[in-house]
Amino acid sequence: MEFYLQPTDSSGVYKYVIVYGKGEQRQERNYMLKEKDPEKGIYTLDENNSILLDCKVVENKIYFLFEISDSLLTTFITFHKNDLIFEIVTTNTKQKIVSGGQDKDTPEVFSYPINVVQRALLIKQ
Repeated sequence: MEFYLQPTDSSGVYKYVIVYGKGEQRQERNYMLKEKDPEKGIYTLDENNSILLDCKVVENKIYFLFEISDSLLTTFITFHKNDLIFEIVTTNTKQKIVSGGQDKDTPEVFSYPINVVQRALLIKQ
């Protein structure tokens, strides 16, 4: 896996590239990260195919939360000086567990069992 986040010629727009696999299995995903309200850490990831994902930047971390085909995905990218940690957590939204809500003082709560956790440590080269 490779990850690139680079400035472009346009102010507030960054080239955001994720590469999976090597050789013939190599898949390069070219996206654009765009500032929406940088003072509040609000950005949009444009996948260049009509998909737009809102994200939040807090200190050295980018957070994404989105749903696709009954899967809820949470992505965290934590940047350090010489590496980054790329994490994805997924659940199936059809498997939600409902609890609470038995009286007016207890809200109904939805819990989702975590199906997959992926974590990659990428070293800066």
